[in-house]
Amino acid sequence: MASSMTYHMKQAWQSITRHPMFGANVVATIAITLGALLCATTLIYLMLIKPLPYPEMEKLYLAKQAMVNQEGNFIGEGFSYPAAKQLYKNQGENENVALSYLITDVITSLAEPVTIESGYVTNEWFDLLGATFIVGGNFSHQQKIESFTPGAILSYQLWQEQFGSDPNIQSKSIDIRGISHPIIGVLSPSFVEPEIKGIGRKTQLWLAWDFNWAEQMGWGELSSIDGAVHTLFKLHENQNVNNLKQQLNNQQRDLWQQTFANQPSFQDWQVSIELIELSNAIYQGQSELIYYVFFACLGIFFIAMTNITNLFMSRTVEQQRNLAIHAAIGAKKFNLFTLLFIEYGMLLLIALPFVLAFAYLGFYLLQQHLTSVLPRAEELSLSWFSLAFSTCVLLLLNTIFTLVCRQLVPYHRLNNALNQSGKGSGIQIKASVRSSLIAIQITIAATLIFINLAMFNQAYKTINQPMGISVDNLWQLRLMEKNPTETPTETLRNDLIQINRALNQHPEIAQSTISLSPLIWFGNYPIFDPEQNTQFTPEVKLIDDGYFPMLSQTFITGENFTEQQVLDGEFVMVINEKMAHLLASTETVINKKVRFWGRDYNVIGVVQGLQLPNDLDVPPRAYVPDSRKRANIMLKPIVSTPLKKADLLSVVESVSIHYTIREIKPFDDDKHRLLFMQYTTIAVTGCLTILTLFLAIIGLYGILSYSSQLRRHEIGTRLAIGAKGSDILSMMFKENVKALFCGLIGSVFTSSCLFFMFAEQLNDLINASAIIWLSVTLVIVVSVTLIGCYLPIRQYVANPVIKCLRATEE
Repeated sequence: MASSMTYHMKQAWQSITRHPMFGANVVATIAITLGALLCATTLIYLMLIKPLPYPEMEKLYLAKQAMVNQEGNFIGEGFSYPAAKQLYKNQGENENVALSYLITDVITSLAEPVTIESGYVTNEWFDLLGATFIVGGNFSHQQKIESFTPGAILSYQLWQEQFGSDPNIQSKSIDIRGISHPIIGVLSPSFVEPEIKGIGRKTQLWLAWDFNWAEQMGWGELSSIDGAVHTLFKLHENQNVNNLKQQLNNQQRDLWQQTFANQPSFQDWQVSIELIELSNAIYQGQSELIYYVFFACLGIFFIAMTNITNLFMSRTVEQQRNLAIHAAIGAKKFNLFTLLFIEYGMLLLIALPFVLAFAYLGFYLLQQHLTSVLPRAEELSLSWFSLAFSTCVLLLLNTIFTLVCRQLVPYHRLNNALNQSGKGSGIQIKASVRSSLIAIQITIAATLIFINLAMFNQAYKTINQPMGISVDNLWQLRLMEKNPTETPTETLRNDLIQINRALNQHPEIAQSTISLSPLIWFGNYPIFDPEQNTQFTPEVKLIDDGYFPMLSQTFITGENFTEQQVLDGEFVMVINEKMAHLLASTETVINKKVRFWGRDYNVIGVVQGLQLPNDLDVPPRAYVPDSRKRANIMLKPIVSTPLKKADLLSVVESVSIHYTIREIKPFDDDKHRLLFMQYTTIAVTGCLTILTLFLAIIGLYGILSYSSQLRRHEIGTRLAIGAKGSDILSMMFKENVKALFCGLIGSVFTSSCLFFMFAEQLNDLINASAIIWLSVTLVIVVSVTLIGCYLPIRQYVANPVIKCLRATEE
């Protein structure tokens, strides 16, 4: 038995080496398509199966607070600072609650200021996540909430990069916002932070909760969502998540009623808390992309497998004489199956390392370019799962290929095959089988092309959608107070004004204004209209008089703030066109009085609406003077050259000892951040469409090449009696029209099923332009079929007829 197996393996190897191009084609096709499918499947595995690296992770929940105002408008989702703090204080004995405040800070105690991602957390945060420490340990009870005892925990990366892995790090301290925090520990490099603030964000420094920005500056309103606040729960034994959610909602309802008892406009707001499994919270908003990539890779894999099926079938037809010899000397059906299984299996086994290598390359590219949209991207790596999945798929493919090819060579006809020769003799691939392969390829290819084109178009339209402002050659400078609690507010304000003036006088800067980019933040705040006795909750931004001119945002009516109005903090307001229609009309809204933050504001101007990349429509917005207290400065350089942080820092430090630079970046960075999903969609759909077309053409060429070889004498005869190349192409195309039609019908059916099954995710693709892309898909598929028909007959049409006729006689 062993010697027989060895003999079969030697025979299989010799067969493979005699046809190197056949083997290379199979190996390359499987390596690329199965490698891509392995990447996509690993993403699914991480999302649905592989547990998060936390103890009892199935008990971890992220709490989110949702607010809807009295008009039914969604205000936001996250948590308000007072609500999160109250929830933490009211936790029962059997509850495990942890708070985090994730923000960007500047370390001012190093040789040069260093901007880092920071997190202010309660003691329980690392306990719930099962964190381990390479130096020191977790916050102690001395750092419990409202103890105001400073302390800092470093990430392993920060410890290495800024402190040279100093083993005596616990003897040092670190200064943040005027507070000196003694370093009490360094996290282990194996600690994986849950990506709840932003995918790809990594906190480098952890500080005691009491020193967060909201607590330090006295910020935080119950009716305002704070995107920095996160609340983590861990259920205790036998605790029901629905009961806990009901309990939390009751607490929040009581807090809301107590806080706004004398403010009727807030009484009709709907505030609710949802508990989301931590694993689901991490993937919220990104699961659709992962499923799309998976199904697209699966479709391309199926196209490739139909190509390989045709290759193996053609190879089996070539081997019929060899198989007949084996049958003649006594080989049974199972022996022939084994012979084919070993040869095809050996070829697929050769492909296995190339599959893993291609998957490894895919993991690397995903980690380099898509960490901001793919959760847990850093966990992508070759593993036992990769090997097991690839091996199982290849084993299944080998079995399917062998069964299909074994059915192609009926055992009872093999003995007669030795005595047969001549045109049309022996075993052939049935025309119905070839037509089925063509129909399957067209079904999958047309479906993928249609969906890819529709998604490509949608992303392209979003990217090129006019915003209503100009952000070219604009930069955002974000400063940070070195010691905000000890420095008088008026001193900070005066210093900020002087810094702005110094920047306006800088030879490389054309304009400077104390405002925050519209691409970064708008807040939702209530505005009351006494005439209508109605409250609205538009997006509000605090700006100065240079904001609208720098952005080239056009005034429809009225006027901009003056510099004196900003300095004096006058109660004036500019609104956009959408807000004007809510209050009255564009023409009559000027000088209208509205109630904002408990004061009467006078509307002095209406500007053109701004539609950000994430806005489905232009929302109502209002703008009020900032009195130049917030340390955000918009810059416009004279020439389109990058601004250097060191140069700007020297300007800041020459004017003030109270400020340092937190961040400097061009507006384009934030624009690209908001559009990153669209850019990713264009790249992915473009690549998948090209790969689909390539594989479809190759597949159709392979199938029709076999057909043309069987009919080369007929083709030569037709050419000899006067047929033109176009006539031969027309003949081949007409014979495959039925398969083309079946494939298109199958594509329509498949697409309809997908749109029905994933209606919510694909709903945006169903619009008037879908008819256009359906037509484009039809043209592409017909063109691909024509190319697939032409390439195999080109050798006959392009050469003298005599060569074609001679070839049939050889």
